[in-house]
Amino acid sequence: MSNAPTVQMTEQGLLVPRALLQHWGEVEVVQRPTYIIIKPRQSENQPEQLIQEMKAAGLIVELQAALPPVVTPPERAALAHRLSQGRPLSEIVIEERADRV
Repeated sequence: MSNAPTVQMTEQGLLVPRALLQHWGEVEVVQRPTYIIIKPRQSENQPEQLIQEMKAAGLIVELQAALPPVVTPPERAALAHRLSQGRPLSEIVIEERADRV
């Protein structure tokens, strides 16, 4: 048999035992057209605290990757010209698909 606390509907509203919510601290009640959500109120620093806890647990690792080099507009133009030589990629893909059949 389960020892789960019982939630009851009363004339005053929904009766939820404190034992269910005491570890949440402040709660937030969100009313929707067909249901109500009761959830712990999030503090302003909660996301940062969660990230720090995940880092401490080794779940998040900061990568020290170097930024890609800056390409000047003339270098981009030269690359675009060099890479535009030859047939369009779409034609190559269509031919390869036709060869498989």
